[in-house]
Amino acid sequence: MSPTYLSHGQWEVGRDEIIEYARRLAAPGVPTELHPYPGAFHVFEVKAPAAQVGQASPEAQVPALRRALTSRVRPGHAVHGAPPAGRPPKPLTTRGSLRLTDRQLT
Repeated sequence: MSPTYLSHGQWEVGRDEIIEYARRLAAPGVPTELHPYPGAFHVFEVKAPAAQVGQASPEAQVPALRRALTSRVRPGHAVHGAPPAGRPPKPLTTRGSLRLTDRQLT
């Protein structure tokens, strides 16, 4: 099973679908990384690249890609993302191999 990286902004039109997709991937043990970005909107990395949130997303994507390409992840094990700039994420819950951080939006 290939590790999966997903991210979404708070105001992303498909936010709920992205979260559900991550949960569905994690249920059978697909290593899934979900990065929510409060206050962000669709394509925020492109529209606001100089903003802190616009920089945080690519900063999390590159290490995730590097981990996926250089490590072998065993099924059922979580792939943990790099913490956002400023502070490490606090785990709220783990379901299967899905790790949700304190940035998760409800």
